[in-house]
Amino acid sequence: MIDLLQAAQSALFAKLKALEGGPSLPAGWGAFQHIPQNREPPYSMVGMMTVENADMRGEQAELIKAELQHVYRGAGRGPLLDMMHAARAALENQALPSTVAAFEDPRFVQAEASDALADGVTYVGIQLFEFYAEPA
Repeated sequence: MIDLLQAAQSALFAKLKALEGGPSLPAGWGAFQHIPQNREPPYSMVGMMTVENADMRGEQAELIKAELQHVYRGAGRGPLLDMMHAARAALENQALPSTVAAFEDPRFVQAEASDALADGVTYVGIQLFEFYAEPA
């Protein structure tokens, strides 16, 4: 038995990190596993993750659901939507890298993009993906 949730987080983070410097992303955008103290937006990270037992044969298999969280601060929500689109294009039906786990290609489930928060210039987006995983 292996920690499929940790492997999934690492694989999702690797896919996000590979987007850094992309032309469709806002200047200064970064991907993080843990947001550094005092880090200002824009950034994306792997957020809440859940796992369900999907064992049907007496072997480890899990359904993993993972949120991506995106934060942008600036005039208008467009750059947040660009961040969300780039993440979706990088993940939806794309192979996840791992040497310890075999992942089904992620399926996009849903997304939400906020209105401006109380400061009038901060926007938050959340995307949900799901995929099955088992040891490699």
